[in-house]
Amino acid sequence: MARFHTAGRVIGKAIEKKHLGETADAVEMESFVILGEASRRGVPAIGVRAISDLADEDLPFDMTGVFTEQGRISMPLVLAQVAKHPQSISAVMKLANSAKAAATELASFLDRYVEKLAAAGTGLEGRAATQH
Repeated sequence: MARFHTAGRVIGKAIEKKHLGETADAVEMESFVILGEASRRGVPAIGVRAISDLADEDLPFDMTGVFTEQGRISMPLVLAQVAKHPQSISAVMKLANSAKAAATELASFLDRYVEKLAAAGTGLEGRAATQH
């Protein structure tokens, strides 16, 4: 079973990722809170993540300042950081490509997962239809 470490901030330095990797298989920021809320509400849930940056790679700059209050990446804030750190452009492009590839793989996995749940007769499709 994979072990996640839920961090309250972006972990951007490879040395810190390596240290956290001694006790976790992945570091992320949302799953624990989301799964905890689902549990409190009696909703079955599972955490599925796609990894966009490797443990042995530093992020291009401190990413904590590029998120909105809703937790979404803000392109204006990213561009402001790139303007402050112009040498980071190639690393930002690499990270963007990795994030796109991770999102594509995640979507593909979720398509297959939902198909298998439906084929297993979990009633998932009926519950989803009644929630719309």
